[in-house]
Amino acid sequence: MLLQPYFTSRALRTCAVIISSVLALQVYAAPNVVVSIPPVHSLVSAVMQGVTEPALLIPGGQSPHANSLKPSAARQLAHADLLVWISPYFELSLKKSVAQSRNMQVLTLLEQPAMQILPAREIRAWAHEHAGHDHANHAEADSETAGTVPPDMHLWLSSENALEIVRAVEAVLIEMDPKNAQNYQRNTLVIIDKIRKTKKNIQKSLLPVKAVPYLVFHDAYQYFEHEFGLSPAGAVTLSPERKPGIKSLLAIKQSISRDGVQCIFHEPQFQPRLVARIAEEAGIRTGELDPVGAALSPGPDLWFELMLSLRDNLLTCVQGS
Repeated sequence: MLLQPYFTSRALRTCAVIISSVLALQVYAAPNVVVSIPPVHSLVSAVMQGVTEPALLIPGGQSPHANSLKPSAARQLAHADLLVWISPYFELSLKKSVAQSRNMQVLTLLEQPAMQILPAREIRAWAHEHAGHDHANHAEADSETAGTVPPDMHLWLSSENALEIVRAVEAVLIEMDPKNAQNYQRNTLVIIDKIRKTKKNIQKSLLPVKAVPYLVFHDAYQYFEHEFGLSPAGAVTLSPERKPGIKSLLAIKQSISRDGVQCIFHEPQFQPRLVARIAEEAGIRTGELDPVGAALSPGPDLWFELMLSLRDNLLTCVQGS
């Protein structure tokens, strides 16, 4: 009988530990994270690796500007604790749903202080008839940005910005989920090292073609071109949703002749007929560049595969190999 209080006390302590553990799991459960587009989803996935997987809302084959969310993605967004996206003026298809959310935290990458933002290249000799068209957000400028040069929102195609995305995501996740802080910190260190090595790899590979002119389907690659010192001659259109007119096509043909362009790139999300016609008439090669990784499998490796595929496809087409 004398041993009964001991066992009772021990049982009570065990129950208390179990209860506190359950409560801790409820309070510090990993946040439910959703991400807009594949390249950003890849970087977020890498930070969260070993903890949980974020949901991808807009697959690579769909446009973030005019895409209608699938019911499953809409439900994921409705129950999310955190959304990571570029901007409400880039992922227009999410803007209304995000505005209606009350409890979800939103990480807008375009607004991060350390992000290196380039202005959209709106007024070009090869796209003069679209001068003033807001390519960056594919929507009418709001009252705060009207009259100013809008930003180019394809910011994930810079490795320096990729580093800032990873750091921003790490900071938010640690604040929301301190229980897994060490996991996020460890993953971030690994990713930063991998991003830096990837950048050096691409820099070295592209050195022989830095001065070679080429044309792209739409002006989505400024960050990549700026980082690696490339020499684009122009774009078929500033916005993939708008076909170029006769004046723009004439300017494109003049650019091909004047600049000695030997390669023009199409994108997998859009019909290549126009690019193929331009290439055939001008007698130049065609290639494929994909700014979002439409054909790549979503996950932690996608961003790295995307950057290396841009390098490889550029080299293949401009060198004629």
